[in-house]
Amino acid sequence: MRQQDLSANSEYLFTDAASTWSQLLVDISKSSSSVLFENYIWHDGDASDALLSAMQCAKKNGAIINITIDAIGSFLASSKLISKLENIATLTIYNKPRFGFFQKTMSSLMRRTHRRIIVCDNSCAWVGGLAVNDFWWKGNSNPCRETMLRISGDLVAQLRANFHSLLQATPRTGRRTLKRPKGKTSQLFNFGPLRRPTFLRLLLKRIGESQRSVYLATAYFIPPLKLRRALIQARRRGVTVHLQLPSAKLHDHPMVRMAARRHYSRLLKHGVVIYEYTQSFQHSKTALFDGCDCLIGSPNIDRWSFFRNHEILVESTNPELCEQLKASFDEDMRRSVQIDPQLWQLRSIKTRLLENFAGIFDPIL
Repeated sequence: MRQQDLSANSEYLFTDAASTWSQLLVDISKSSSSVLFENYIWHDGDASDALLSAMQCAKKNGAIINITIDAIGSFLASSKLISKLENIATLTIYNKPRFGFFQKTMSSLMRRTHRRIIVCDNSCAWVGGLAVNDFWWKGNSNPCRETMLRISGDLVAQLRANFHSLLQATPRTGRRTLKRPKGKTSQLFNFGPLRRPTFLRLLLKRIGESQRSVYLATAYFIPPLKLRRALIQARRRGVTVHLQLPSAKLHDHPMVRMAARRHYSRLLKHGVVIYEYTQSFQHSKTALFDGCDCLIGSPNIDRWSFFRNHEILVESTNPELCEQLKASFDEDMRRSVQIDPQLWQLRSIKTRLLENFAGIFDPIL
């Protein structure tokens, strides 16, 4: 992606690992006042080395660097990597497990930051689902299918404030209402554990308001009853509903995929169209409603993202961005297998039993 293309856009979608990492590393290395980097996962490897190198350039430019990683998501980070991060930045390891009374232990284990926030100076910021892991790295022969949004403008300051708020007693929550943004504008949602509004409420409202089409992409699809009903009710109103989900290829949690598939039958019966991405692991977290309202961020469609995690999300009615996302969905569908409702009913008894067994764990997924 050429820099002049980006200069004309306050929001631009990145869906290819090579272009995502190339532009992200340029943004970080050119920073001269500050770099804020929050991620659920940071592991050793080529992606980590490239980021550290870019941050070292930023530090030489005079930038102050702050990094926040999640204690559970990044538990595989080596002590050597942690030392490197501490040497280059002010490092926060969010919510390390604390063992003691049952309630204290469960709270420390289940309250996670799943957000992806990157802010470079005051000029641009990134949100999405990217992780610092070679599974996402552009040098991987088959990297994760990911979506990242690069932003400039008013939301950069909001993302900066939300980054710093995580460890405060009363974190910022972004938008407190679920009104749709007007005109060519965007708004930020910072969801948190046991706080309103939730990502689930936002999805239910946008699906309920849709009149023509709903497109949803997620890595982990464990929809509660309310969401399944909303999708079916949308179909009954004549709304086309497309789900873009992972296939078995490179899936990092096969049990979660099996649990998701137990919901296919009823959705297919009511005309929901389901695609499974076959090129790599589909990790994108996006939605598009009526072709004119899109969501891009870190939350999955599961109970962790609905109720337990800190998540960040941008909603935009920018026509250019919505067109980019629609083109992305169309391209992904061409690289996917559509689930045939008739063939689905012919799957083996063994497969059905595995799906039902996996579904036992729905409440904790």
